[in-house]
Amino acid sequence: MKGFVFTFNRKRSKTKAYKSAHEDLNDNSYEDKTTVSGNSMSSIIPKAIKSRDIDVKRYTEKYGLLVFLAAFLLFGVLYGSFTAKAADDQLLISLDFLFTTNLESRMTQSFMETFSSCFSSNFVFLLAVFLVGLSPWGMAVTPLIVAFKGFGIGLCAGYLYISFGFQGIGFYMLVLLTGLFIFSVAMLILSKHAISLSLKLMRQIFFDNSKLESYKKSGDAGKRTSFFHVSSARGLDGASCAQNDINNYSLKSDVKDYFFHGGQILILSAVAALTDTILWCSFAPLFNL
Repeated sequence: MKGFVFTFNRKRSKTKAYKSAHEDLNDNSYEDKTTVSGNSMSSIIPKAIKSRDIDVKRYTEKYGLLVFLAAFLLFGVLYGSFTAKAADDQLLISLDFLFTTNLESRMTQSFMETFSSCFSSNFVFLLAVFLVGLSPWGMAVTPLIVAFKGFGIGLCAGYLYISFGFQGIGFYMLVLLTGLFIFSVAMLILSKHAISLSLKLMRQIFFDNSKLESYKKSGDAGKRTSFFHVSSARGLDGASCAQNDINNYSLKSDVKDYFFHGGQILILSAVAALTDTILWCSFAPLFNL
């Protein structure tokens, strides 16, 4: 009987020891899991913040210049609308070749005459932006041209409201606003390309920037450099000649792209002028202006 009790107590003590060891193991594994999950969360949070910073930086590089130019356009619109009250009839007539400020003459025009008037006024601004984009100082002049176009848009809106009240606003929104919006988008896009090319020209002419990002991404730098067979025997002179050829090739590629974008914007401007003409011929006679 004593042997049976002793054997039972040994088994019972082993069972308790096993349960205690198993509980300790579970506690340790839970602590390990908690530590791992905490470390993973602490590593995920900085990555999320870093990715958010990268997204903001990417969107700023992509759309920041457009927002900057749009701010100039909006400033011109507000300034033009506030100064419309002080503008006299002679000023409005003289600016009609740039903006739609002489409604009496526009009302008597045919379809082709209206299209020519709309397209020519758009073309003047596009040509000005395109030409200054081919110069190093274009980055300073282009926002002023955009603001002047916004001034004309605001001047036309303010003139219609002051002269005809809410009927003038309805005419502006129904007849003029769509074409102006299309052209404003086209002009902002061209202005963005103009400022980008102007900056590259300034770096090339005044600062001799030897590493243009567009050429580095193209993958042709090694081909152009190997064309000159730059070797240690020729030294720095050969390397500088090769680098100059790289810069010139990159600049030529940028200018070609600029002309290509200019052609696309010109087509979009024609679409804006055609939209203006169709809306003008369709709805302008309905208003008693």
